Amino acid sequence: MGWSFENDKGSFYLIYEYMAEGSLDGHLIRHQERKKRLDWKKRYTIAGDVARGLTHLHEGQGGRIVLHGDIKPSNILLDSNFNAKLGDFGLALIVDQQAAGPQKASGHTPWYVAPECAKTGKSTKESDIYSFGLVLLEIACGGRKKDLAKWVSELNSEGNILNAADPTLKDDDRHENLEMESLLMVGLHCAHPDPKHRPPMRVAMQALNLDMARDAFISKYPAPTPKEYLLFSPPVAVPHTSMNLSGPPSTSGGGGGSESPMPLLANAAHPTTASLYMSNATQTAPNDGGEN
Repeated sequence: MGWSFENDKGSFYLIYEYMAEGSLDGHLIRHQERKKRLDWKKRYTIAGDVARGLTHLHEGQGGRIVLHGDIKPSNILLDSNFNAKLGDFGLALIVDQQAAGPQKASGHTPWYVAPECAKTGKSTKESDIYSFGLVLLEIACGGRKKDLAKWVSELNSEGNILNAADPTLKDDDRHENLEMESLLMVGLHCAHPDPKHRPPMRVAMQALNLDMARDAFISKYPAPTPKEYLLFSPPVAVPHTSMNLSGPPSTSGGGGGSESPMPLLANAAHPTTASLYMSNATQTAPNDGGEN
């Protein structure tokens, strides 16, 4: 919404919209403790909002793009109507589109870091897309679990990808199998351990919104196999919250995000780029442009 400068401390602040429902992380990890469960309609809408926001960042404007660098549920903020917005751009990088190769990053959240990024310490569009894919899988499956993408790939290779869906959604009349399959497939393909096989964000957004035929998407971007996760993925520490192989997430412990509403002020390291440091995930991405 804007930025502010505190003279006596020499500090800059970004002013955010008040996000009454806090972070997506709190709703996924501890949704069984909430009176308002995150139903299917909200989950699918949130996934679409995040896809549009990240597409907007990656396609950029004025010859520059933004690499977020830390896509995860605790950085996805929800307003009172459960519209989603990307937040926390502390690790974001603004780079020239013509020179948008791997960029040195200051840090990542281990659970969501792409395999190649964990090895090189450099961020790319593809590493953002990997993190986005894991977020989609958590939305569909109901929370975190160790080797989530590998588990979904095993079910997919058996032709049973819908078995990965959060079982608490089975009684949700608004749960559409076609949408759920799309969410799981796009999440799985985006979380491919080989960055060369991850779809660009615009393609992922089109497939998620069912604007692209499933067969066309799969033929161009092959699904990862369980073996590929063993070949490409380095070991990653497991957070203290997890979900069972075929059930809702554990409600013991806490997630990386907070259940309390997000503050109005967030410290900004680079106030001159404030307009790029908060991406409204509901902002419509440009209609033109190809697969960058």
